[in-house]
Amino acid sequence: MNVVGENPNAPGPYCAGDVAIFRVTNPQPGIQYTWSVSQAKIISGQGTSEIQVKFNSSIYSNTGTAQVTSSGCTTSPTSTLFFNLEDCYGGFAASPNPASTELKVSFKSENDKGRRISIVSETGKTVKETRSHSASIVLNVREIPAGTYYLKIVSDEGTSVRRILIER
Repeated sequence: MNVVGENPNAPGPYCAGDVAIFRVTNPQPGIQYTWSVSQAKIISGQGTSEIQVKFNSSIYSNTGTAQVTSSGCTTSPTSTLFFNLEDCYGGFAASPNPASTELKVSFKSENDKGRRISIVSETGKTVKETRSHSASIVLNVREIPAGTYYLKIVSDEGTSVRRILIER
């Protein structure tokens, strides 16, 4: 028995506040499934082979677990899925923060029209800019001096900004 997440990016990252589905692979009829998920509330499906959860809006760790125990047969096996969880802001997550060589920016979904991704200094100068249509992108930040910057995402959905740190 295995647990899988119904997230195109499984095992994550899932964003705080997101809704996700976890399910048992190859479920058996007549079996009771007991679930526990860290940093989330089970919305529906407790007792079945598939649950829907909503992640807490405040997270305390960047990892979490979805654990299921089956009962109704001679043994009660347990299976655990470890997943990544991020405190996404404005529909995106940036990690690691602080960054030293690379900064991975993950979005909740792909964007056919694309997004403009900028790193802006505290003085307002754009120090790096690119475009992306994909659900994630890795930015090389090696050439950017250490300091405080702002990651600015502009798309047809609006503009989001998050403070990032670059350290050496």
